[in-house]
Amino acid sequence: MYFKLLGDTPPLVVLAHRVVWSVLFLILIIWVTGQSKAIKSVVRNRRTMLYLSASTCMIAVNWFVFIWAVMHKQVMSAALGYYINPLVVGALGVVVLGERLRPMQVVAAVLAIIGVSIMTIKTGQVPVVALLLAVSFSFYGLLRKKAAVAPVPGLFVETLLLLIPAIVMLGIDITTRDAYTGRMWLILSASGILTATPLIWFGAATQRLRLITIGLLQYIGPTLQFALAVLFFGETFQPHHALVFGCIWTAVVIYAGDSIWRMYSQRERSNEIGTETIPD
Repeated sequence: MYFKLLGDTPPLVVLAHRVVWSVLFLILIIWVTGQSKAIKSVVRNRRTMLYLSASTCMIAVNWFVFIWAVMHKQVMSAALGYYINPLVVGALGVVVLGERLRPMQVVAAVLAIIGVSIMTIKTGQVPVVALLLAVSFSFYGLLRKKAAVAPVPGLFVETLLLLIPAIVMLGIDITTRDAYTGRMWLILSASGILTATPLIWFGAATQRLRLITIGLLQYIGPTLQFALAVLFFGETFQPHHALVFGCIWTAVVIYAGDSIWRMYSQRERSNEIGTETIPD
């Protein structure tokens, strides 16, 4: 909804504004919370900086593709990407972190693959927007988990790495277009808060939860995106979309149901043996 307010502003320019205003907003947070020492320790740690450099690339791709999708009436494709994302997250948890994927979760993954295949066959092209969003944000979550850095310092370093290219982009934009209205400047400056706040929360979640749990919670976003695309943005829901989203939604129900069942099973076992277990 926010990016729809930006009209015909080029996606790269919007991305640059997100970076610059996020840096300013994070500087304020760091000053208020006294986390400057944490920033120094992050910068001095070569391994952490390597992970954050990689996560910066992933989040930059994700931001740009999502902005482009909204501005080109591809919100439904974006929703598809974020429906697929939790399944990719679960797969990464298995392959990279050694987390176990249970049989019903395998079924959910297969259904998601079928859904993507149907989209590819019916449209004659690979759903690039959906796959880019799913893969980029999945790897972002994995890299932030491996970086083991606090949310605010981590996000500040990520946006700082993008700051110089962002300033250059804004300089080019300001010199080649008409001046923004006061209303547009206000909307663009709000991108700092709207960008940093959810990512700070996401960074905190990656340190506290298993990737499978994070994947489960991430079904909320694409559901809202899909509703906006169809009910408010006027995107057409065609017959092949019913097949694709039918597969994805079935996968979501199976995947979420299996995770919820396991959570309650662990609680019951823990009560039986008189120990406390943290549900995944």
